[in-house]
Amino acid sequence: MKKLLTAVATLALLAGCSSTEGTVETTPAAETPVATETPVASETPVETESAVETEAPAETEEAAATLDLSAVADGTYTGEATGMGAITVTLTVAGGEITEAEVVGDGETDGIGVPVVESAPEEIVANQGYVEVVSGATITSEAINSAIDAALAQ
Repeated sequence: MKKLLTAVATLALLAGCSSTEGTVETTPAAETPVATETPVASETPVETESAVETEAPAETEEAAATLDLSAVADGTYTGEATGMGAITVTLTVAGGEITEAEVVGDGETDGIGVPVVESAPEEIVANQGYVEVVSGATITSEAINSAIDAALAQ
C-alpha cells in the first residue's frame, strides 16, 4: 500500500512539473523561440476609501483647473455633492474671481478625506477653481469639484 501511495504521489508531482505555462517552447524547424503567456489578473485599481487612519494624502492624480468666472455675477453660491458623506461648497464670487470658499464635509473619513476638506477652501481660492484630485481621497476630491460645479450652475 505504501509503494502505491508513493507511486501516485510521484506521478502527481511529475504531472505538475510538465506544465508549459510561462515557459519558452522552441520549434525544431525554425529554432525560433515561441513564448507562451500566463494570464495575469487585471491591474486596474479599485477606488475605495477605508477607515484606516493615515497621514494626509500627498499624491495627486490630476491637476486642478482654473474656471472662467467672467460671466458669473457677483454673489454667494452654494452647491452640494456626495462623497463618503454630504459635501457642501459655498463660494463667494466678486469681480470674476472666487474671493472666499467654505467646504463642509462632516461625513468624510478621518485621516483621508478630512484633510482634503480642510485644505479645500484655500486651494479653491488659490486655483480659482477645482481642487486637485488626491490619490487615496479620490471620492472626496471629486465630490468637492462636483459641488463647485453645482454651486456655479445656479
